[in-house]
Amino acid sequence: MKCKITLFLTLFCASFVYSQVNIQRNFNLELAEKDSLTSAKIESSLQGFLAQAQNGDYSSEYVDPEHQKEFEFFFNKLAGIGKDNHPDFNEPIILKSFTADHETYQLTVAFTGQRDGVPFIYQITELQAVPYQDHYRFYCPFRERTANFKRQKIKNVTFYYSGSINEQKAIEFADFKEELSLLTQTP
Repeated sequence: MKCKITLFLTLFCASFVYSQVNIQRNFNLELAEKDSLTSAKIESSLQGFLAQAQNGDYSSEYVDPEHQKEFEFFFNKLAGIGKDNHPDFNEPIILKSFTADHETYQLTVAFTGQRDGVPFIYQITELQAVPYQDHYRFYCPFRERTANFKRQKIKNVTFYYSGSINEQKAIEFADFKEELSLLTQTP
C-alpha cells in the first residue's frame, strides 16, 4: 500500500515539474509539518503560484481575486521574479514555515541568484498559505503583520507605525502622492 501511495505521489508531483517553477528543497527544514501529504500539497500549490507570479498572470486557483486587487502592490512585486535573469536566478527556497492552527501556514521564501558572479538576494517574501478546495491559495500577510500597529490617515494616505510618526514628513508625503496622482491621472 505504501508503495502504491509513493508511486502515485511521485507521478502526481512529476507532472508539475516540467510546467512550473521548482522549489529548491531545504533539507534542514521540513516544509510545513511532518505530515508529508500536507507538505506535498503546499509545495505543489506554491510551485503553481510561483509559476503564475513569474508570468505575472495570477489565476483564482492560487490567489483570491478580491485579495489580489486589495494588495495589488504585493502581487505586482512578485510578478516577473526571476524571469529576465533566468540563468543567474536560483530556484526559490523556503527558509521558514510554520502554522498555529494546522490549517493556515506562514511561509518565508527566498529568491536568490547571482549578479556579476556574486551571490545576490533579489527578495525574501512572506506568504500565507490557506486551504482552498484540494490545494492552497496564497495571501499577503500585511493585515496580520500590522494588526498591532497604530494607524493614522492623513489626506488619502493611511500610515501604519509602531513607534511614533513624523507628522510633517507624513503630510509632505501625502501632498506628494496627491500631486503625483493628479499628474498621472491614476489613484
